Amino acid sequence: MGVMHDLIVPGSGTVAEVLSTIQQLCGEMKECQDPCTRLYQRLKSVLDSLVSLEKNKTRLPPPEALGKYVAVNSTTLSYLEHYRGKKLVFRLMKRQAMMDELRAIHEETDKVVLALGLTTTDKWKQQFEADQRTHRERLAASVDNAQEVLAELQDARSQQETMLTLKYEVELRPEQHDEDMAKLLRTMMATVIRTSTTSVPKLPPWFLPPYEVRFKPNPFARGSFATVHRGVRRPNANVVVKCFLVDGVDVDERTRQNIEMEMNLWHQFDHPNVIKLLGASHISTPPFIVCEDATNGDLSSFLARSDVNKQQLWRLLYQAALGLEYIHTKSVVHGDLKLNNVLVGADGQAKLSDFGLSAVRTSAILSETTGETPYTAGALRWRAPECLRRAPTFASDVYSFAMCIIEAVIGEPPFAFLDDDSVHEKLRKGEIPDKPEKMSAVVWELVVAMTNVDPAKRASLSQVLKALKELADGAPSSSPQSTAKADENKATPAENTIATRENHEPLLDADIIVDILDNVAGMDDKGKEQSLLHLVRMCVKDEERPVMYAANATQILTNLVKSSRTYYTKLYALQCLKWAVVVDAKLSQSELDSLRDCVSDVPAKELASLASALTNGTDQEKEEAALRCACIAARGNGGLWQGMTWLQPIVSFWQSLSEAQKLWIGTVQPLVSLLQSGNDSQKLWAAEAIGSLATENEAIRAEIVRADAITPLVELLSAGTDGQRHRASFALKNLALQAGVCQSIAQKGVIAPLLRLARLGTAQQKQTTSALLGSLVLPSYPNKADVEHERSITPLVALIVIGSDEQKETAVAVLSDLAKDDATQSEISRTGGVAPLVGLLRTGTNAQKAHAASVIMNLACNGTTSAEISREGGVAPLVLLAWKGNEQQKTSAAGALLKLSFDVEIGAEVVRCKGVSPLVELARTGTDQQNVYAAGALRNLAISDEVCAEISREGGVEALIRLLKSGTDRQKVGAIGALLNLYSSAAARSDIASRGGVKALLELLRTGTDEQQRLIACGLSHLAKYEDGRAEIAREGGIARLVDLLRAGSEQQKGYAADTIGDLAMSNDKIRAELKRGRSVPLLKKMSRSGSEELKESAARALQQLNGGSCIIM
Repeated sequence: MGVMHDLIVPGSGTVAEVLSTIQQLCGEMKECQDPCTRLYQRLKSVLDSLVSLEKNKTRLPPPEALGKYVAVNSTTLSYLEHYRGKKLVFRLMKRQAMMDELRAIHEETDKVVLALGLTTTDKWKQQFEADQRTHRERLAASVDNAQEVLAELQDARSQQETMLTLKYEVELRPEQHDEDMAKLLRTMMATVIRTSTTSVPKLPPWFLPPYEVRFKPNPFARGSFATVHRGVRRPNANVVVKCFLVDGVDVDERTRQNIEMEMNLWHQFDHPNVIKLLGASHISTPPFIVCEDATNGDLSSFLARSDVNKQQLWRLLYQAALGLEYIHTKSVVHGDLKLNNVLVGADGQAKLSDFGLSAVRTSAILSETTGETPYTAGALRWRAPECLRRAPTFASDVYSFAMCIIEAVIGEPPFAFLDDDSVHEKLRKGEIPDKPEKMSAVVWELVVAMTNVDPAKRASLSQVLKALKELADGAPSSSPQSTAKADENKATPAENTIATRENHEPLLDADIIVDILDNVAGMDDKGKEQSLLHLVRMCVKDEERPVMYAANATQILTNLVKSSRTYYTKLYALQCLKWAVVVDAKLSQSELDSLRDCVSDVPAKELASLASALTNGTDQEKEEAALRCACIAARGNGGLWQGMTWLQPIVSFWQSLSEAQKLWIGTVQPLVSLLQSGNDSQKLWAAEAIGSLATENEAIRAEIVRADAITPLVELLSAGTDGQRHRASFALKNLALQAGVCQSIAQKGVIAPLLRLARLGTAQQKQTTSALLGSLVLPSYPNKADVEHERSITPLVALIVIGSDEQKETAVAVLSDLAKDDATQSEISRTGGVAPLVGLLRTGTNAQKAHAASVIMNLACNGTTSAEISREGGVAPLVLLAWKGNEQQKTSAAGALLKLSFDVEIGAEVVRCKGVSPLVELARTGTDQQNVYAAGALRNLAISDEVCAEISREGGVEALIRLLKSGTDRQKVGAIGALLNLYSSAAARSDIASRGGVKALLELLRTGTDEQQRLIACGLSHLAKYEDGRAEIAREGGIARLVDLLRAGSEQQKGYAADTIGDLAMSNDKIRAELKRGRSVPLLKKMSRSGSEELKESAARALQQLNGGSCIIM
């Protein structure tokens, strides 16, 4: 053997052996087999050339080039091992990625060939383009082939996983797919639903298909019920993937539902000391979860890493307890507490993990063990005694946390040197580990209180938190100051509270708010000012203020405004009370006005200092200056601007200003600059300040407008945080009081983001937004004619939201006329028009409902918009209109239901909303147009036995056959599709046969339009799949019609006819004899010789069946 045969692919064998494996794997690549085989042939050709060079004793290529050849073989092997044998849904989702990777390997092979000095005539690029087209076509055929789909989905779990995967792509990632791919996804969903034995599941918000995550096969950790892997979630986020040791076959439906409930709950958790669930799949094999990557590892490893880390022990345990408290408030028991399940994030925060997964844990343990109950297996050394007999509880979590304290202090698990049997005996007797030498008496007392053998007598978690907080507060800093330095910088009470928060995270914001309000009265002046500053910074967040009000803040802050000796203490208290009036309705405006009189005017020197800080300060100084400006503006400036108007000449106006007035105007531009380019906190306070300043008078509003504040305020409204949006909306509402400014604001594109906030914003945002929308939109449309002449979508949608009944009716009528083209329909959806239109369907006047249904019918042409209509609750009111509306409402509602029901899931919702009965009624007694829409909708709905049976029970078959016999051409097309779909149901088949449905179809096959004949020819091959269908076709003279198609039909009709004849021939000798007498054999023979490849195949199959299935008739 030569050198070439000894080339080694590390970990896989020689190149020759690897190529042999590659050739075998190509056979497992389904639709991608041919292009993969061509790649194999290229690589094999390279090896053959190298062997030939070696035999001819030609100088061999350099080792580096040979190394590249080895590498490309290794890459190909990895590619095939990753993609081989994957299920159809995976191949469909990854089709582009698979071909892109294959192209990249080909391109790398080009480089290898060049480096090896070989000549090539390989034209792989041209062939690759053809392979891509063939790959797409074969995938499309596979997706539409019910037998192939069903072959991969033999059990309910795999069917549900496939449906969820398809829903994930259609609902959450529609922008990722072109039109062809979207069609394939919808086709496969319909195929799966038709063939599935299970119901269509709802897509959990956390569901993640397995192909969205790649992770290392070797785990970096392993527990009693899962392996843990480092991974990457698309596009490049580092994550941790936990794969549960559960055989998918062993997980029954109830367990799977329990797992789904647990993941639903975990996904909602949002706490800094609880690990974040990023995604999961409860029905994959195995089930898995994807979590944020806590880069500092588990707490046990973190503490062992250094003495500095050990100094953070109590802070981290306190944070872990906060996480435990949080999940307890969500009614979740952890059940598996140990330091391995407390992680340390990149931010240094302790994060609780592996909580509440009792269903997964139980399934894993039961599949691995035979003699243990789920409650005794696993982390025995941390378990409470009662958990030897029953499931964990909140009290047992407290016991386990005490074991975590012992573990953290000694650096080893509790009962470290005892075997499991001895530990079990200790637990049975209620004994805990001995007091560690390193543990103080105070901590040991806490541990003893947490481990009382009687769960009812154990310390509560709140008591544990209080004790741990004291321990954390007393722990040394990792970078301790000298005593002299500490004395020199002695902090105020407020600073102590804040420092504790920043350094050790022992308190929640709610705790700090209550602590400040409880203690502020006894603080010195500096302490009050610093505490109130901190209170303002926290309570600018809407969600924190309820805590403030619950702690009697209104009275406490009122007293501070009246009696404090420092200027800013009064202002900070007043700012909090302003929110109580303007946002939260906890105080009256008159009460706030009287308190403003308790605060003196701002000194000119202070304004000058603020203007300087806003312009030249550090980021922190700018933020605090903006905050102080907001507080001063909340106080108002009394008579400072009285009598001032911006309408006088600019020079005389400026000369007439006092020094304080000039300084106030001087703060406007730097505040606007912060709006434009500041950080998030600076932008928020700048917007707060400008909003309050804009309430003063025209002069200051005009200066704000002149400084171009409108543009950044609109940007905040579109893309800011919740707090920024709320304040930007408030500021714009006040600026809109200025004459002529409304138009300037509207021209900045503000209405669309306002509509989004009116629909999706917080309660405070909605309140401010509605007022601003009214200011911007309503004055421009005083008369009906003004609305009728409007052609811009955004103001029309706004009028539907905030207009009078007449304005709403006129606006939706105009939209009904405009919503005829794709661009307008997309704009209506993009502007947020779907929700208000659905609102009109529910509560509008008769005219509003009719026009809204018409608009929605047009919008439903788009799949993404259809999903939005469904999410906004549009299906139920449409069904109601189709049932009880006036004629115009019924027509538009039926048309909307037709278009919506092209989506399989929305069709299922139509059925759930009792939509079958009104649609059947419209097909029976409606107008011509209603007949068309109703028949089409029934066609879309008839994809399951249950729905087909319901349509039949409601009289749908009779109505559709009537349309088939005497309807218009469009009605007949809808009726054909509906009847053919209904034929899948045994109950409907009997109904169709007894009412002469097959006979009517065959007659229309002779006399109908080309489109009708095409549909029926295709449908007969569907009818012939059923024994009673075959008998009915033969009995009603269908064989003669089929022979006519073989003789004179289009190529497509000939193919359908040959397929149907082949199925008919499987019935019995009598039907086969009739087929032969009908001259089908000579026509089929001719087709098998001279037709297209597809026709030849159909003809050959039919001839074989006509000969009893044994051989082809010659």
